[in-house]
Amino acid sequence: MLLHGDFWSNNILFDVNDPSRITAILDPAFAFTGNLMLDIALIITKCTTPEVRYQLEEFIVEFYYDNLSKLMAAEGRSLNFNVDQVRQAYRMAHAGTAM
Repeated sequence: MLLHGDFWSNNILFDVNDPSRITAILDPAFAFTGNLMLDIALIITKCTTPEVRYQLEEFIVEFYYDNLSKLMAAEGRSLNFNVDQVRQAYRMAHAGTAM
């Protein structure tokens, strides 16, 4: 999986008329391949409080997996991992972002 490597709110441009819509992702200077959940762990860690993170991280992991599955299915493809493996990948990525 191609990762941004420095994914957080300062590297995201939001639509001024619809802030829920991302118009661009900036500064891919640290892009690399690796743990599919690293960018998710980075943005959650850098842009939320621990309280918010603990409250929402399970929802975010499942939301990410479900939507990635749907996007792949629309292309006639399927994921070769399950949601439990994504949870484990998130835990490993989150541990790395906390250092």
